[in-house]
Parts: sequence; structure tokens; C-alpha cells
Amino acid sequence: LTWTDASGTVHNKSINSCLRLLCSMEGMAVTTVEKVGNRKAGFHPTQERLASCNGSQCGFCSVGQVMNMYGLLKDNPDGLTASEIENKFDGNLCRCTGYRPIMTAFKTFATSGDSKNSAALTHVASSGAGSGAGAGAGTDSPISEAAMKEHKDNCGHHEEATGMCSKTGVACTGDCARNHASLDIEDMFEPYNPAKHDPEVPDLSAMPKRSLVFRGTVSEAGTAPTWFRPTTLADLLTVQKSLLSLPAETVKLVVGNTAMGVSKYYQSTPYDYQVYVDVSQVAEFQTTTVDATTGITAGAAVTIDQLIQLCNQADPDSPTQTNSPTADNNATTATSTFAALGRHLCRVANTQVRGVASWTGNLMLAAHHTAFPSDVAVSLATVGATVSISSGGKVTTGVSILDLLSTCATDNIDTLVLSLSIPAGWGKAAPSSTTSYTAVDSFKVAQRHQNAHPIVNAGFCLTVDASAGTITTARAIFGGVGKVIFEATSLEAALTGKTWSDATLQAALTALTADITRVGDSTAFGQTPAYRRQLAAAFLYKFALRCQPSLPATLQSAAQRYVRPVSKGVEVYTPDPTTYPISQPIVKESALDQTSGEAVYTFDVKPPADGLYGVFAYTTQATGTLATLDTTDAAAAPGVVAVLDATDVVGKNDCGINPGEEQLFLPIGGTVGCIGQSLCLVVADTPAHATAAAKLVTSTYTAATGGAAPVVTIDQAVAAKSFFSSDPSDYGGYLASLSRGNASTAMPKAANTATGSITTLGQRHFYMETQNAIAFPIEGCKILRVESSSQSMDQTQFVIKNVTNLPANAINVGMRRAGGSFGGKISRSLHVAAGAGLAAFVLNRCVHVRLDRTADLDTVAGREALNCNYTVGFSDDGVITALEMTIYNDSGYIIDTSFGDIDMAQLWADNCYYIANYASTATVCKTNKPTTTSMRAPGVVQSVLCMETVIERVACELGMDAMAVRQANFYHLGNTTPYGQTIKYMSLPTIWSDIQTAANYKDTLASVQAFNKANRWRKRGISITPIKYGIGDTGYTQACMLRVYPSDGTVNITHGGMEVGQGINTKVAQVVAATLKCPLSLIRVTTSDTNRVSTSSITGGS
Repeated sequence: LTWTDASGTVHNKSINSCLRLLCSMEGMAVTTVEKVGNRKAGFHPTQERLASCNGSQCGFCSVGQVMNMYGLLKDNPDGLTASEIENKFDGNLCRCTGYRPIMTAFKTFATSGDSKNSAALTHVASSGAGSGAGAGAGTDSPISEAAMKEHKDNCGHHEEATGMCSKTGVACTGDCARNHASLDIEDMFEPYNPAKHDPEVPDLSAMPKRSLVFRGTVSEAGTAPTWFRPTTLADLLTVQKSLLSLPAETVKLVVGNTAMGVSKYYQSTPYDYQVYVDVSQVAEFQTTTVDATTGITAGAAVTIDQLIQLCNQADPDSPTQTNSPTADNNATTATSTFAALGRHLCRVANTQVRGVASWTGNLMLAAHHTAFPSDVAVSLATVGATVSISSGGKVTTGVSILDLLSTCATDNIDTLVLSLSIPAGWGKAAPSSTTSYTAVDSFKVAQRHQNAHPIVNAGFCLTVDASAGTITTARAIFGGVGKVIFEATSLEAALTGKTWSDATLQAALTALTADITRVGDSTAFGQTPAYRRQLAAAFLYKFALRCQPSLPATLQSAAQRYVRPVSKGVEVYTPDPTTYPISQPIVKESALDQTSGEAVYTFDVKPPADGLYGVFAYTTQATGTLATLDTTDAAAAPGVVAVLDATDVVGKNDCGINPGEEQLFLPIGGTVGCIGQSLCLVVADTPAHATAAAKLVTSTYTAATGGAAPVVTIDQAVAAKSFFSSDPSDYGGYLASLSRGNASTAMPKAANTATGSITTLGQRHFYMETQNAIAFPIEGCKILRVESSSQSMDQTQFVIKNVTNLPANAINVGMRRAGGSFGGKISRSLHVAAGAGLAAFVLNRCVHVRLDRTADLDTVAGREALNCNYTVGFSDDGVITALEMTIYNDSGYIIDTSFGDIDMAQLWADNCYYIANYASTATVCKTNKPTTTSMRAPGVVQSVLCMETVIERVACELGMDAMAVRQANFYHLGNTTPYGQTIKYMSLPTIWSDIQTAANYKDTLASVQAFNKANRWRKRGISITPIKYGIGDTGYTQACMLRVYPSDGTVNITHGGMEVGQGINTKVAQVVAATLKCPLSLIRVTTSDTNRVSTSSITGGS
């Protein structure tokens, strides 16, 4: 987004389009990924580099990555360092690729400071020769004939037929090969030239800043809001006066509208705003001043990003980036309050939000939702910032931040925040000699270091007499630990007039406890009051440490800030041209389609003009039976075409992966298994209408037999004996027991025994593309064409066949690619596809069913929770002589894929260890929760953790190094696993030895131990964990169709696998090219569908 402010300064920011209101875009230039680069016009360097560095798997997030990097380049024409680039990706999510290849790609744009991109590609020739990362880079040494040949064979830009380089347009010189051993990643690409590569952006300098009014119109959908955009304070006051008669809760003042992404989590119903007032263009609200002596002032529309820049201007010698290697760890010598404030603001939200969100909007969010522990409020209050407000025609200055939060706790049209004042406060290294100095710092603990709301945050600001060291004034602000953000007045009193000592600290901690008790503990979801209090006390302790002129060596690390270094890595691979093109390292065939936004996902498929959208309504109780279902209001809502329930199912009300287990819609009288079972599908002309109408569906329930409470944990299921049967007659059953030797008789004979338990909670799926499917009726519903974001075409076809009664050959299910899956679309995609298929069949119109993120998280439980109880017997030298494990997993209300997952847990639980007397039992628990489903190495992650915990327990009991215990229990050639497989190949000893040598494990361990001995609070660790992961052939159930075109020899392939980000299409193309002995460029893999491949299996484990 490009715009000019009142001063004429041009801003370029990447933003969240879903949060940006359309009317606010007037006078601005919008650049989308399609404009940045595309296949016809040419790709932009950001797109090319992300693709070339394998920074795209499923690709659903790739366009966001590209646009963020493009925005950074536009907004920083003087260049960026590698650390700045990494920090500015705090708002971009990637679920499958991992951030390292993405960062590797984009750090090639670094131009200054720590510009060296800490990554290199190293070819290890077949002779084994090679050198470290970056060896020889930057030299002009001649390239050997052999190295030149290897380069041309492997370079993606070299055109074999012509000898030309597709990147430079001239004959290949091998310059980018550098040498035969190594290639710096930056040198793979043509230098970025904005004049050449960037699309043209309109000149906005002549665009007038005009006041706007968009009057809301009345239609059958309701009354659209009215939009005001004043450009002066006088205009704003006029608008304000005209709105005073309206209910305050119907009027919203906006700058970036980013609060919309947060407020939904703090209120049960959305606001119904009838009037929006955009104050972002009010000239007076954009003004700023910076003075190192008097402080900073900023208008109400100044963004958080601009406020950070103002802090940097006020104190240019103190970097504010949270990972700055020069950030001072000592609060008394920290340069200023500006540095402390700027550093904390860098952890507010993310790049896309900070660039357009105002400090005022964040404060109003905290005022309206007291459970929101605003970092902006805490950090501003800490440094003693004040605001000016206008209320009732009167301007009041010097209003404290906490007073403002109290004043604006309820909506009040008559009150406007005008500006912010931040006083100057300098530490010991002040720019001029002073008799006192400021000690200031702030803290935050969150679930992630970046882009996460605080669990608890706090700030401390002291004025200290320079000669005596006496604290003359104290300010302490806390958020997240109490019911509201508060000033710890008792703590301040305990510090004022004192010097730092153990007694002072203890008195301060006691006072802090009293302050929290006075305010009341936070009732926010997620963490216990005890934990929050511990964090608050820890912040005070760390601040006290940072205030000391010196510290004992054992305490120094506790005062240090977290500094994340720039990521780095080396890729080492051994090319083998004899197996090309199968093993040839190439860019994924669709990578550029993904980075340019031209790749099409099911979510992107648009219905025709008369197309419809479906949204499910769900059960709201976890047990009992469905007594009534009232869809009257939903059916009468604007835009609604139909509401389908169990009575509308044409065929079988069955849409699960296990026949007869899961219903598409719960019928009246049906047994409720959990909150989140589908009751009906609301079908309307727009997603918004369908979503709004689905909320109007109501249902009632009769109590469960005996009034039993829902079973929601494994412990409750065990107590209630709520289990699924392992009998083979129940969907094949599962592996309930596995043994070798006799653990029960060997256990009493063991020299040592130990008993313990491990509890692992579940893990949510977070594929970027939520569950969705679109169904197109053809020729009066004689045929259905369905595109589903799924891991199984056959299963999808089967459930649609169930609910519609159409024959299989009349249902064509296909998918070009999925935006992530990880097992979550093996079975949980089926009811969505069945709903879309049924609705299209019944209504004879195209229907797209898409789960929003909340519905997806609520109904797709993800990885199972798993508990393991164990008893282990072992010798004095660490050999495990007997082991008994009892495993329980949480399946939810139906089986779904849990039987397969528990089997994997059982079969992998021994990991790499031969235990002569071994017994494990497994039980699948039935709980009143949405069903869990497979997720990457299902069951294995948990059971291997259990075994490794046993190993660590044995080591702990004996005082041994866990590495030695692991090695003492390794499998050997000829051993037999508990499931009867003889070990005929054993690479573990070699790998175990090699990795210790390569990682310099012995010396690193010694340094870790020395560090831990020397530091009381901060600890380091190092561990090597072996993994035995079985991979086998489960039978060839995949078909494919191959078509050769005689006019040019090109080839089309359709296979039965699903492209979910693993690059299966590229791998198939390589195999076909090798088999047909034709160039890879002649192969094209087309969309998988059941019309062309009628026999396939689930794509999983890939």
C-alpha cells in the first residue's frame, strides 16, 4: 500500500488486506502480487528467489511472503541488513516449508551491515572433495573445465541446447559457479534493480487530500454504514458534533482498523457499526516533534512503526530492535527512555500491523477490553507518557495513560484523543552531566517472542540520585497479571527513598504481591494466576539485577536480554548425474506459480454468477440427544436460499472415513458426541450472508442418560472406562498389546526400577488453506464435478456417493493442489465435501463450502493427546532389562483414524532400543470432543517421546550421561523387534559416531557443562536423539494415465496422488522423464481427478 501523508512523505507498507476497509484506500496505490510479477510480464526477483531457494512447499503463504519482502524493499530504498529482514517477517506465517529457506531467499537482498547471507550451497563431488560454506566465494580464480561442466549440468539457468544463460541472456561463462566446491547464495541471482524490476506506481504527490463522505444505502441486506474522512481537526470536530445523538457503540473511529483482528477474541458478538470516521488523514493527527531534551510528541494518527522511528531519532545511538547485538543489558546504562520504549514497541503485533496501526487505537482496544494486556499501554505508562484529549469542547493535557484507559472504558463520541507526549529520560551515559539519571526497562513473556500477545508484561522506571544511588521516584506498571493494567503503588513506595539491597528487593516483592491482591488476579484464559504472579516477580528480579553496577558471574546471564542471531545454514548434497533426472536437484514445477499468486487452490475457485456458499451450524452441547432444531430465522435471513439438514439427505447420512460412523447432519433424536457436530448447512448467495444466517440456527437437547458430565480428558475416560474396542470386528481393531520376552517376571529381578508417567496434549492443525470444497452440477445434476482440498480423491468420491445416491462414475473429484494438509485432510475434509456435493445436487446450483479458521479449529481436533505410564527395570550400567508401558490416546467422539495412529504409536514405541523383556499395551479413549485425526508421524511423535523419557529417567537415576544409556541399549544386527522383524541392516552405529564428530559433540558438551556450572539461572543443553522410522511398501494401489502428443512429443501425466506441498508432481515428472528417456521440459503433470484415475489411495506419509 502506497500513500503520502500530510507532509508529502511517501509510505510503502505491506498490510493485511482482510483488515483494511475499502473506503480508507481512496487516494492510495495498491500493488498486488500479480502486478509485482507474473508469467507473462516476467517474474520479480522476490518471486524468483523464493522459488529458487525452495521457499515454497504448499505455497499458500508464498504470496504473503513475497509481498512483505517487496514492501520492505520499497520502504527501505537505502538498503536492509539481514537481521532487519528477518525481524520484519514477524507477521508472516508458514506452516509447512519452515522459515529457513524463506529467510535464505530474502536475505539475498541484504545490502548493508550484516549483509552477508549466512547460507551457502555446497556441492560435494563424487570424489568426496569439497570445502566449507562460502569457500572461494568472491574470488576471480579461473574455473576448471570439470567445475564448469558440473556447473552447467546443475545450473537451472543454463540452456543446454544454446549454451545461453536464461538469467543474463548471454552465453554461460560460469561466473556464478565461483568454484567447484561452493556457491554463495547471493551470487545465484541477478542483482536487484528497482528501476528495472519494480512495477510502476502512480505518482501520488499531486493527489489532493480531500474530505470524504460515503453515505450508507438501504437495501434488502440492511443499511450500509456511513463513512466520513475528515482531513483537518476542524472538519473532525464538525463530524463529531453531528454524531453526538447516535448511540456511541454504533460509531467507530479508525486509522488502520487492525483492532478488528483482536477485538473478536474479547467479545461474544461483533459490533454493529453504523458510522465509521477515518481519522488517519487528519493533518493535525499526523504531526510529530522530536527533541532529545524535552521529548517526543505525536499526533493521534501516528502509527506504532512511526513511533518506533521517533524513538530512534531521539536516541540514535541506542538500537531498539529486539535482537540487536549491541542492545545494552544494564538498565542503569541503557541510553534512554526512548530506547526502552522503542525496544518494547518492536514486539507489538507484527510488521503489517505496526505499519498502519496507531498508538491511539491500541490504547482504545485496551480501554474497551480490560483483559487485553496492551504492550503499548504498559510501555507508554512506564516512561510516563501523557495524552491530550478533547471532551465537551474542552482540551485537557497531561492525562496519564492509565487515566485515559479508565476514561475511555465505555464508548463516548464526545471524547477525542489528540496527541501523545513522551518525556525524556536518560541513563548514566546521558548526553549531558546530571545529578540524577533514569533506570528504565520493560519485560514481556508470550507464547512466541514475536507476534504474540503478552501473558504478562511489565515496565519499571526509576529516577536515581547519581551520587548516593538512592531511588528518588519509582514507577511500576503491570499487565496480564491483574484484572486490569495497573500501577503497582505499594511496590513504588517500597522502592522510593531506598538503595538497592537484598532487603529492598524482598520488600518490593512483598509489596508487589499486595498490589496484585488489591487489583485482583487476571481471569484471562490460558495460564494460572500463580504462574502469572511468578512472571511478575521474575520481571522485578531481573530489573533489579540490571540496575546493579556489577553482578557476580553466576548471575550475569540472568540480566541479559534474549538476542536471536541471524539464522544460518549450509546445504550439502552429492549430485549423481548417472541417476538424472530422478535425483537432479531442481526447483519444484509449480514454485513460480505459487510465488506469483498464479497457482490456483480449491479456495480460489470461483462459483459462477448464480453460485452459492454454504456454512455449517453446529451442536452447542457435548452430550445428550438433539431434541429440536430451529432453522426458521436462518431460512428467512437475507440472501439465504436453503437450509439443509438430515431430512434433506438423499442417500445415506454417512460421511466418515469409517462406514456408518459419522453423520453429515445430526438428526433429531440423534446422540450428541461433542460440541461441533454438524446440524445443518445454510446456503446463501454470499459467504457473509451464509455466516450470519448460520448464527441464527438454534437447537435444544435432552440430558445424557443419568446426567453424566462430558468426558473431556484421558484421565476421565480411564475412570469412566470410556474406550473403543480393539476387536477386529470394529473397523479392523487396533494393536492393543505388543511384547517380547516376559517383562512381568523380569521386572522384580532388575537391579533398579523406576515408575513414571508422561502426558502429551494435542496439537492443532493449522494448514493455511482451511477445509473447503466446491461442487458444480452438470446437465441437471446428472454429473457432479467436485474440487476438494483433500488427501484422498477416492474417499471424497465415496462420501458424496453416499449422500447423493449418484453412481461413482457420475462424480468427478479432483484437486490441483492443497494449501497444506499434514494429515488433517485425510478424513476431516470429507464432511465438507459431502455437504457441498449434497447442496449442489439438491439445489442444482454450484455450492462452495469453506470453513473459516475458527470453525476449522473447533471441528478438526488435530493430533491426539497421549498418556503413557511406565515401569522400567535396569542394570547399574544403564542396560534396560525390562519395560512395561501402558498407552492411552484420545480419539474424540468417534474413531476416525485413531486406530491407525495408535498402531503406529505401538510399532514405533521401542524406537532404536533392544529391550529383552518388553511389553506395551494401548487403549483408544472415547471422549466428548471433536475427533482427532492424523498429523505428521501420527502416534509416533508421542510414543518416541515416551521411550526417550524412559531413557532420560534411567540416566537420571544412575547419574549417567543419557547418551551412554542410549548407546548401551541400541539395536544390533540380528535383533528382533517386538513386532517380529529381524534387523538385517543397521546404519545406526555409523550415523551415531559420524554426527558426534560432525557436531563436535564432545567439546560442545564440555562447554555446555561449564556454562551451566557458571550460571545460576540461564542454562544450556545439547542432545542427540536417534530415531527409527519404518518406511515400507503397502501395496501398489495407484493408477496413472499417460498421454503422448504426436505433434511435438510432449507428455501429460495424471496420477492418483494429491499435491499437498511435498512436490509429488515434480517427482512424478522426473520419474516419467527418466523412464521415457525424454527431456524433463516435455513433461506436464495435470490435475488429479477420478475421471482419469479411478483407483487411488490416501496420500499420506509423504
